[in-house]
Amino acid sequence: MAKKDATDGERLCTFLKQNVIDREIWPALQSALVATGRDEEWGTFVEEAVSTHLTGRVVTVGASIAEEMGGKAAIDTREFEHRVCNVIDETTRSSLGSRKIKDRFYALTARAVRATFGSVTEADEKILRSEADRPFRCFLCNRELVMAQGHAVQNLSKDDRELAVEYEHVWPRSYGGNTAAENLALACHGCNQRKSNFANWAMVDVQSLVLGWNPSDDALKSVAGSRRFALISRNVFRLAHEESLTLKQAHLRIQSRIAAKPKVRRLVDAADFFNLTCLSGDD
Repeated sequence: MAKKDATDGERLCTFLKQNVIDREIWPALQSALVATGRDEEWGTFVEEAVSTHLTGRVVTVGASIAEEMGGKAAIDTREFEHRVCNVIDETTRSSLGSRKIKDRFYALTARAVRATFGSVTEADEKILRSEADRPFRCFLCNRELVMAQGHAVQNLSKDDRELAVEYEHVWPRSYGGNTAAENLALACHGCNQRKSNFANWAMVDVQSLVLGWNPSDDALKSVAGSRRFALISRNVFRLAHEESLTLKQAHLRIQSRIAAKPKVRRLVDAADFFNLTCLSGDD
């Protein structure tokens, strides 16, 4: 099964995987990595990293062109299409096989660029609050949120400012994430900042997360920030594909299982990124 794409950026990313990047390379790559004991994991990592990076390249350049031309309205012009198609040619080294593929590539890119101009509305906020369980909790750490925004945040303590509610794009807006309820979730300020612009776990430097054998509690607690996000995101990615869910649906499904610190899954192996989990019951 495959995850459900809820945003224009995700649809572009899926299209690139299936129609632009040579799909025959992934089985060969995994075969070459068997001796690492992480062949499937690294194969998936490279596939996601390459397709997400390519998505980011064309969307961010397209958004820059639109801004230079005056904003969102420029996306509907011939000049914008011409300039972005030149970018696509340059990015892919003119390797696209057919006019149909190139036209679809441009159409999906234009939609993803349009999504970068979205903003959270009052209606979105009401939908998010109505669909969330009370007390309201951060979808990335499951801590209870402080429901303060704007100037009210300035009057909070340092700890409470960390937990102040914000509206986070699950798939980032800068990568074509639509500003709609299907792609927005309640997050604390701290997690929102640490997630930054990451679309998924493959954007984080997971290769350098190696704690050795039987790491101490302090070592496990040190896994924080973007790497903690990556551990959660990988579980979300797997669940979304296994059960054909959107990323937001998968996040909300596992939210209550997020633990305060990661744990080692297989004690006989090194505690690297692929052998750690932030979910209770994920053994």
